[in-house]
Amino acid sequence: MGVPARRRLFFASLVLLSILIPTGLFADDYGTVCSLLLKARNRADSLTDYTLTLTKQERVGGKLLPQDTVFIKFKKPLSLYIKNLTGKHKNREIIYVKGKNNDKMIVSSVGVFGGLSARISPDNVLAKRESRHTITEAGLPNIMARMANMIQDDKRKPGRLLTATYVGEGYCSPERVIRVRIDNSSYAPRTEIALDASTLLPAEITSYDENGLLLEYYRYLDIKTNVGLTDADFDPENPGYHF
Repeated sequence: MGVPARRRLFFASLVLLSILIPTGLFADDYGTVCSLLLKARNRADSLTDYTLTLTKQERVGGKLLPQDTVFIKFKKPLSLYIKNLTGKHKNREIIYVKGKNNDKMIVSSVGVFGGLSARISPDNVLAKRESRHTITEAGLPNIMARMANMIQDDKRKPGRLLTATYVGEGYCSPERVIRVRIDNSSYAPRTEIALDASTLLPAEITSYDENGLLLEYYRYLDIKTNVGLTDADFDPENPGYHF
């Protein structure tokens, strides 16, 4: 086989490989993804308060828990009101205000506390059975900081082959979103993030284990920002609540 023929065969092979092998194996979009997540972190951190509806599903202790939907109020620096809208704890309410109530969660009588409201530590064993994260880790500023910091920190760790892929724009009904993927991070073997294309707030975050099994799924809906929440929104004496 002559030199020109070998060259043609070589380039034809490259073209075939580019078709058969995913683009993410050829290129790492780390710079683009890192910049995007930093902007998303700053956007979330700029919020004074917000309300949203969250649909979530998590694997805790190796067991995939049922999907659940909650309504959330958040006010900086870390005040949270959470109401379960579905599942076995439907209508349960939780209030957590960092530094108040002895830094404990106030949990309404609906649920597993014997019909009485309870005050429990965020790292209580019962709370840990229900979620991969404590309530102190909640809130869009914390969540986006965790994603942005993780991708920066992991890239500097010797021996960790983190890769980041800019998947592109699409839809996460009804929002137009920007999708990115992070592989081999300290957070999870694979994490897929969809950011609202206009606000850069999260629309969906999904993580998988090394076998491709779901670790956690979060879908953020109906986000309303800077709505003017007050201390009354995080007070168990609020007449609209049932503590």
